[in-house]
Amino acid sequence: MQGHIACIEDWGRGDGSGHLLARMTAPCDTPMNLPEDWQGFPSRSEEKLEAVLAKDATIVQQPWLYGSGMVLDYFLLSRQGEVRFDDVRWAKGIAGRCFISSLDGDGTKCKIDLDDYPVLEKFDEACFDLGAPNNWGHWIADTLPKLMVREHFAELQDRRLVFGPLKDFHIETLELLNIDPSRHVCIGTADAPRARFEFFDLAVATPPGLAQSYAYVRKLFRPAIQANHGNGPERVYFSRSKLAPRHRLFNGDEVESHLRSQGFEIVQGDRLSVRETLDVIANAKIIAAPLGAALGNLVLAREDAEIIQLLPSVMQGQSRHLAFGAWLSYYIPFLERMQVIWGDFAEREQSFASANGLQLADIPASYDLRKIDQAIMLAEKRLMLKDRQPS
Repeated sequence: MQGHIACIEDWGRGDGSGHLLARMTAPCDTPMNLPEDWQGFPSRSEEKLEAVLAKDATIVQQPWLYGSGMVLDYFLLSRQGEVRFDDVRWAKGIAGRCFISSLDGDGTKCKIDLDDYPVLEKFDEACFDLGAPNNWGHWIADTLPKLMVREHFAELQDRRLVFGPLKDFHIETLELLNIDPSRHVCIGTADAPRARFEFFDLAVATPPGLAQSYAYVRKLFRPAIQANHGNGPERVYFSRSKLAPRHRLFNGDEVESHLRSQGFEIVQGDRLSVRETLDVIANAKIIAAPLGAALGNLVLAREDAEIIQLLPSVMQGQSRHLAFGAWLSYYIPFLERMQVIWGDFAEREQSFASANGLQLADIPASYDLRKIDQAIMLAEKRLMLKDRQPS
């Protein structure tokens, strides 16, 4: 069938579906004057609540190989054949490897082949698409903020919530937030990795602005966090040393040993339950982490916590990959209290990456311990200045 590639702002608008929109008047905390390295990509800064009420929509389940395993991804398909993307440029990278068999012309038209994607289930009742991303960071930053849209519009509040496969941290979060499991609709199964799920009436929210989203999620978790305030460590480093690929930090053992000597508790975030994670971050004043280790925890941490983020130097500059800009955008609301240490990706790191087939976020980088010390000292100074400010 002939299809179209559509961005979030356009998807489902031309087929007679309903549209809900509320513009927010609350001030946005996103820094207005972005440093050069943080310019030139979408920042999800507009403060609004928005949803499309799509009729006869389809969620397509798409499997991808990642490392030695498989992950499931989900795409929204309107009855007009529109495939929804956060950024339409992503379509070019996956066309020919999924149900989008090819792109035509300027890349906005496509051919869709669903022959190998059987319809596993049809839903006649009104639903609200929430999703269940594979990792904690996107669950916190992208998924849970959609509940704000559902809360705002009366038309959405009685709809059942559509999730992908739920992991333990999804389930524990929903229990913690008292979201009734009888209202869950869980789709997706690894037993049939290519599949379709059809919905007669599906509400699809536009992700709210990041500053707005982060404030909302902190409010959701505030009772649980305040119950443990003052009990956890003041300095925390969220490690990826037990996650594959562990060599995102080429000198990771050296970095962790040094941070431990500076009073940081080294935490393997993936080994903790949600409640244990909240215990760890409740009192943290300085949080350090490499890429992919702590986004969700940074959102939930104290709003005055200082952040030291370790990022590979290849993410700098205007020539960076589309993915790098997308990832960096999540940190924009933290910039006024965040320091970035850019890791070196030189000859030895490049050789290691080439030999092990590592690319994008998985490339290794080496981090200068002197720069880490400088960042810690500046974080300490900022905290002292905050303590001196009148309350």
